[in-house]
Amino acid sequence: SRDRREADWGSRVLRRQAPVTRDTSRLIQRIGQTMLEYRNERIHVTQQAQIDNLGEETVVFGDDGLHIDLPRGFTAFQTQQTMTDQRLIADDTGFALKGSLPPGRVALTWAFDLPMDADADVHVRFPVPFRTWRYRVITQAAEGMELEVEGFPPSEVREGAGHRYLHTQLEREPESPELERVDILVSGIPGPG
Repeated sequence: SRDRREADWGSRVLRRQAPVTRDTSRLIQRIGQTMLEYRNERIHVTQQAQIDNLGEETVVFGDDGLHIDLPRGFTAFQTQQTMTDQRLIADDTGFALKGSLPPGRVALTWAFDLPMDADADVHVRFPVPFRTWRYRVITQAAEGMELEVEGFPPSEVREGAGHRYLHTQLEREPESPELERVDILVSGIPGPG
C-alpha cells in the first residue's frame, strides 16, 4: 500500500457561471399590489411585487442597487426576508433593491407607515419602477369611504374574512403605455375608532 499525502486527494469540480447583465429591460412586474390599513393617526402601507426576469441572464443591480422612491414622510420601513440574495435597504427617500434577479420569478414584500392628517382624505403617490402587467390597490373600508386610483377602473366593494375592502385593478397590454406611477386617493375615512 502506497502512502498518500493530503495533496494527492481531492475532487474534480465543474463550476458553471450563469451570464449576468445590468440591463433591467427584461424585468416585468407580473403583479404589483398596495394595501392600505388605518391605525391611530397613521396609514400602514404594504406593497408586494411579483417580478419576472424574462431574459436568460441574471440581472445584477450593482453596489448602489436599484433605488425605489417611497412617499414623502414614510417611517417604520419593514421588509420580508427572502431565501435568495435580494435585499431591500431603506434610506431617507425610499429603498435600494440590491442583489440580483435570476431568470424566473421573485416575490418581494415591503411595508411602511405614513402620517395621517386630521382630515378624512388620504393621498398616496409613488413611482412604479418596473414595466407592469397587473397592479391592484386594496384598502380597508368603512361605510362612506371611497377609493380612487388615477387611470384605474372604479373601485368595488369586496368582503373576505369578515372584513370589507375597496379594490381596484389595472391590467396592461404589451402595447399599453408604461405605468409610471400609482396615485391613490381615499376619502371619507372615519375618525379614530
